[in-house]
Amino acid sequence: MIKDRYDAVVIGAGPAGSVAAKVMAEAGMDVLLIDKKSEIGHVKRCGEGLGANHLRLAGIEPNPLWIRRQINGALVFSPDMTKITMDTKEVSSYLIERKVFDKFLAIEAAKAGATVQARTEAVDLIRNNGKIAGIVAEYMGGRYEIKADLVVAADGVDSVIARQAGINTTLRLDDLNSCAEFEMSGIKMEDPNKIMIYFGNDIAPGGYAWVFPKGDDTANVGLGIRASKAVNAYEYLQRFVKKMGFDSASVIEVNIGGVPVGGNINEYVLDNFMVVGDAARQVNPIHGGGIGLSMASAKILAETAIKAYKEKDFSKKNLSDYEKQWEEQFSKKMSKLLKLRKFAEKLSDEQMNDIAAKVAGTDLYELSQGRFASFIKLVGKSPGIVKYLPILMMA
Repeated sequence: MIKDRYDAVVIGAGPAGSVAAKVMAEAGMDVLLIDKKSEIGHVKRCGEGLGANHLRLAGIEPNPLWIRRQINGALVFSPDMTKITMDTKEVSSYLIERKVFDKFLAIEAAKAGATVQARTEAVDLIRNNGKIAGIVAEYMGGRYEIKADLVVAADGVDSVIARQAGINTTLRLDDLNSCAEFEMSGIKMEDPNKIMIYFGNDIAPGGYAWVFPKGDDTANVGLGIRASKAVNAYEYLQRFVKKMGFDSASVIEVNIGGVPVGGNINEYVLDNFMVVGDAARQVNPIHGGGIGLSMASAKILAETAIKAYKEKDFSKKNLSDYEKQWEEQFSKKMSKLLKLRKFAEKLSDEQMNDIAAKVAGTDLYELSQGRFASFIKLVGKSPGIVKYLPILMMA
């Protein structure tokens, strides 16, 4: 049962919230983890790809319970279907079963000592002399006041609590990808151990389409388009499925939603309050993936919270170490990737085709990691690339 006081309350039992709760509980903090859904992991808004490196950063061991496929690279296609192959010598990422994964992480948090409660929604904040001192939650028709020294908002892109706390989470339409995805069975893939990415303004304006294999003939087939460029991602997905010859396959699951790709928010902490995951816009601006980055960020948050707990000081100044560490580890790369995304959006299909004919998989990988120095090396190998440098600089 829920008590009326905890050291920390974490709102949202997605990957970020569960990792934060687990790490804090392991350190001896009394933690409550709540989620408004009746079943944790019931809804997904992603392609279910998870980088191996992010798992290591979050301290999570790969587990066959939720891994559907090990991925060793990618096939990237330009609008005219020029193929660029990116091979990795070892497993670079995993395709997971998100519903199982989220529940697994919540159970891990519970095993660590956190109290986990589904179907519990945070509807307001408690304040004491102007400072955040807990939450008001609704559970099974009842309304409860739960006091806490720390409140963590991990409740996704639509986070109401972060806005109530006073953090600016305004999301411009241009910073949102509208996404639609089918999990499909009975499709043929060129290499079911590689993810497939498709670019083109006719396929996915302002974004890209994907085929993420979860088995030999099963995959997540979806796309994300810039919300300001087109209004119906589902219609674009139907066209893509037909183009790929998947229209006779079975649709096992349908998912539609929005993904923030405009970069992180400017403020992560207040007195007695922290934000993480999609609520903090901790999402890769290029591919829109946020699971791994959210978990790695949550670990930093939790370690900062543990230090504050031991010092009995949850002031903004003391919690700001979370922001500093995040900046040091991720901010520079995320800024470069945001610039690269804006660069890609300025390209016509003809320019994409031209670049695809000149780059190798290793070049594309380096750029996807925000290593712009590789662009200069690329000019040396293919002088024709230099004409795109002004577009990159203006992005």
